[in-house]
Amino acid sequence: MTILNAIFRSARLWPDKPAMLLADRIVTYRMLVGSTLAVAAKLRQLELTKHDLVAIDVNDPARHVVVALALFQLGIPSVSIRSELRGFATTLGTRLILVDEFESGHPAFNQQHVTDDWFIASEGAEASVNATAFGENDVCRVSITSGSTGLPKAVAQTEVSVWRRIQERLSSSLAQPWPRTLCMAGLSTNFGFARALLPLCIGQTTCFATSAEEALHMTSVYGIHQLVGSPAQLTAAAAAMAGMRFPIPSLDSIICGGGPLNSALVTRLRSELCATVIDSYSSTEGGGAGIAAGDFLLRRGDRLLFLPVKDIRIVGPGGEALPAGKEGHVQVRSDSYASPWRGLSGFEPANTAWCAPGDLGRLDSSGCLEIMGRSDDVLNIGGVKVNSEAVQQVISTYPGIRDAGVVAAMGARGNPELWAAVVADIAPNADDLAVWLEARIPGARLAKVAVVQSVPRSHLGKLMRGELRRQLEGHV
Repeated sequence: MTILNAIFRSARLWPDKPAMLLADRIVTYRMLVGSTLAVAAKLRQLELTKHDLVAIDVNDPARHVVVALALFQLGIPSVSIRSELRGFATTLGTRLILVDEFESGHPAFNQQHVTDDWFIASEGAEASVNATAFGENDVCRVSITSGSTGLPKAVAQTEVSVWRRIQERLSSSLAQPWPRTLCMAGLSTNFGFARALLPLCIGQTTCFATSAEEALHMTSVYGIHQLVGSPAQLTAAAAAMAGMRFPIPSLDSIICGGGPLNSALVTRLRSELCATVIDSYSSTEGGGAGIAAGDFLLRRGDRLLFLPVKDIRIVGPGGEALPAGKEGHVQVRSDSYASPWRGLSGFEPANTAWCAPGDLGRLDSSGCLEIMGRSDDVLNIGGVKVNSEAVQQVISTYPGIRDAGVVAAMGARGNPELWAAVVADIAPNADDLAVWLEARIPGARLAKVAVVQSVPRSHLGKLMRGELRRQLEGHV
């Protein structure tokens, strides 16, 4: 079974059922398959092969999905991008970029304009899956992630690996899709792409919205059962709900991905939107590895505590396994591992193995995983280990501070330091803040504190640590 097999099967069973819902139209399964075959026919004229990586920068989410499925049908590897990543996409060796908004003045971009006529289904087109499109070791999908550095990097998966990611989510009773799921997460993310395709694989309906306000309006009108988004997107939805005048009784669950939830946001989501909130621990490389839901989210407070859904171990600096309660590097055993991108010719599919997401954590006596922070953001200050993420969470609760970003950096004298950027209505007194922080996290001494208009974050709301370091380097 593959993603395309599953979706085409849904079309055979429920041809007139809505596959995708948008504010301005409905796409049935019959229309989805017909458009997929029509786009595949257009792409076939471009004489692409499995040795050509194709980027998809199509803003309309329904059409983006169709283009991706058409490339699956032809066995052509693809990568979904946002417009600002077109330049980076060319560094991956892309043959061309499929766009619905042509960008002039950039000769480096080999753009192919995807127009309305591409999606017009042909009468009598045979709705069958190309079973030999991808070989066992062929690249199917490339994903771009910035992680916490702010610098894009790419990973690649085979068709089997992509399908296993879907199966993993289907096997989790907490995170399985409801009849209608609204996906706020962007299709350029591994999380968003998988979440958008998952309902289609089992004959359910995926919904898309262009804003938090539109998402809530669609949820009320269409009877959406599940809302999927990043912490930043869900924060916007909760804020938009405060100004709404209509109820959304159909909403049964909220799933967060792309970054951790804090207790304040969990409380707000449960109060404003839905009682069932689910947080996930995952990485682009290893896929989903942990989950937290319901009252467990509130009991953990602001600790990043998850119930493992895969084999997880904690190892020391030398790779030795550590016992429960000991902090070390998190490793996840995954059979859907995404390999580092080295080009199509240099691709080596990963076997079932332990992968390192780059986090520090520990397993408690009950087997729960607590994430302590990124492994490259832990400092040894005067013999005391201090994690910048923990400092960031504490500073964010200081009176008057609306947002904060904290990074580890090397100071002018070559010693490790903590640097912070805060968004505040009134600049906090640096000495008062230092004393307040030291009382809560011993050894956490801030070498720099800058009041900024905004803290650099990705479109998913993740702190862009590399960008923040660059911004603070010149601050005295």
